[in-house]
Amino acid sequence: MRRFILPAVLAAALLSFASAGAQVATSTDTIMRAAGATPRPATDTLFRRARRLVADGNGAAGRALVDSLLRAADPATPAYGDALYWHGALAPTAAEAERDYRRVIVEYPLAYYADDALLAIAELEQARGDRAGALAHLQRYVKEHPNGAGRGIAALGAARLAFEQRDTRVGCAMIAAARTSAAATDVELRNQIEYYGRQCGAESVAANTPTT
Repeated sequence: MRRFILPAVLAAALLSFASAGAQVATSTDTIMRAAGATPRPATDTLFRRARRLVADGNGAAGRALVDSLLRAADPATPAYGDALYWHGALAPTAAEAERDYRRVIVEYPLAYYADDALLAIAELEQARGDRAGALAHLQRYVKEHPNGAGRGIAALGAARLAFEQRDTRVGCAMIAAARTSAAATDVELRNQIEYYGRQCGAESVAANTPTT
């Protein structure tokens, strides 16, 4: 299994990309939806069945199931974007997965899994060393999904990448976003935020707090 190249707490929170090869899985099991978000797709149980088939070594059957759901979905609806996300999540190669994820975030921003697609693209970019691309997509998640349950994780990942690029302004803005988004009960994530937040003075964090 391949994970996002971030501190362990982030890697654990962004579900690993699993495959029958270089395949990318989904982060949805560990990033639960905030109340009031887009309703879970009616076909979600079928998507998860397809994922189980792939995980159990029956990739052909799992992908065939997703293909059938993709064909049945109306391309003019967010449901098609959700099917496209799973088509990417169970794709046999990272390149195919990224192609589908990019279509989701561009063509279907209202899809249930649009935020997961952003995280997945950032993970793929980070894995191949495209830190600038990963940072941009994590920042986009923070901006476009203010109520997303994965916002604290995305903001911390963006902060770490920004600090690596010596961009303290962006890094501290993302630390501020992470602090406001991380659940009070997520002690490990909050500890990571405070660890990286030591690079920001109180005034810096306040000045860089992003508006939502």
